[in-house]
Parts: sequence; C-alpha cells; structure tokens
Amino acid sequence: MNGYFKGDRAVTRKRAWLRMNERVSGPAIRIFVLRVALGVVFALLLSHFFFPAANMFVILLAAAALVVFAYVFEHIHKGKGQQ
Repeated sequence: MNGYFKGDRAVTRKRAWLRMNERVSGPAIRIFVLRVALGVVFALLLSHFFFPAANMFVILLAAAALVVFAYVFEHIHKGKGQQ
C-alpha cells in the first residue's frame, strides 16, 4: 500500500506532502530562519556576558529556547488581538 489511512479514505504520501506545503508558506519559512539566526546571535551574546565558560550545547539550547519563546509570545499576542 502506498499511503496511510485517515478517516475513511487513503491519503497518499504525495498528497500529504502537498497539504503540508500549503500550510507552510515561503514567508513562514523565512521568518523561522530569521528567528533561528537571531536566536543564535542573541544566545551567543547572552552566554558571553552571563556564562563565559558555556559550551556550544548550552548556547544552542539557549537559542532553541529563544526561538520557542518567540513563537509562544507571538501566539499569546495574536490570541488577544484577534479574538
């Protein structure tokens, strides 16, 4: 079988991939890349000032936390204004 079942109909992998691409647009990917880049830069700066002996794992963990916080705060901000 070349697909998986969702409800009563089989959805091929190609159709599922096309649906995912409809949800993820070009500007969304650019925003994600920009947030990751800025997250790494600010994580480097913060770790340099507050944790000078931090290794690369701690810096990447801080960058991931900054990106997650950006999306969480965006969701909170949009939820108050649009509802």
